[in-house]
Amino acid sequence: MAPRLRSPTLETRTARLRLKVRRKPYFVSVAPGISLGYRRNLGPGSWLVRCADGKGSAWTKGFAIADDFEDASADGSVIDFWTAQTRAKELVRGKAADASKPITIDAALTDYAADLVARGGLVEPLQRVRKRLTPALLTRPVGLLTVRELRRWRDGQLASGLAAGASRGRARHSKPR
Repeated sequence: MAPRLRSPTLETRTARLRLKVRRKPYFVSVAPGISLGYRRNLGPGSWLVRCADGKGSAWTKGFAIADDFEDASADGSVIDFWTAQTRAKELVRGKAADASKPITIDAALTDYAADLVARGGLVEPLQRVRKRLTPALLTRPVGLLTVRELRRWRDGQLASGLAAGASRGRARHSKPR
């Protein structure tokens, strides 16, 4: 069994209540690229998870209330430090049945393809786009995607000889002069 992470400032409710109330969470690393955060509020604090993508950015998500003023609950809405560690790792690694985990481009395209099939739409254009996306873009959470990344990808496609589909579509549907 792996040793449990110790954090004197976060592991007991007494220690957490001594922290200053602030917007910026207190973070402690629980695994490579995964940090558990605690945000001290006027009322009960909240647990957060921060996941680094290895490229300088990260996503953060709140997932439970800390057991500052009441004992941990069986339903998992109020949890202690030890349970928060485990839940943070599960959220990042995808082992938790949590539908609010940030969705990746790949998962969004899969869901969109299923929706197109259900409505009788064409899936082939979507499959062509998926084939052209880089593995880095496919694993990127949708919420962290930037316009700059999409433009860089598009410009790379145009530079490799791909015709601009949007201008072809406009030319086909434009009114004659």
